[in-house]
Amino acid sequence: MDLEDLSVFNEKFDLIILNRCYPYFTDMKKVIESSLQLLSPKGKLIITGLNINDKKEDTEEFKKAKINFKETYNKDFLFKPFKGFIDEDDISNLKLKGFKILLCPNFKNRTKKLLSSKRNITYYAVYNR
Repeated sequence: MDLEDLSVFNEKFDLIILNRCYPYFTDMKKVIESSLQLLSPKGKLIITGLNINDKKEDTEEFKKAKINFKETYNKDFLFKPFKGFIDEDDISNLKLKGFKILLCPNFKNRTKKLLSSKRNITYYAVYNR
């Protein structure tokens, strides 16, 4: 099934988990809206694996890789178009929707945060009805 097409569900859920897939939706805002509509009155939506990309060169390198793949194999690199990363704007949008953004609780991740390295720090987001 297409993970972005949530119209196949007719019931409400107490818990929805988007596990390490959020940056790969073609329309992240639409998926959040659809997911929130599927929550029961006391439901919870959790988004895992949020790594903020603050280096624009990574996205430029990704664009070049897609062009190179198309030229080499005459096929699209991606199944469907998506951004493939999240940035501070995406985090702000989640916060505006009422999500709490939390640091993933593992030692390596906490050490990176302590050393003020913005790279490869993993967060998760929680929305409670």
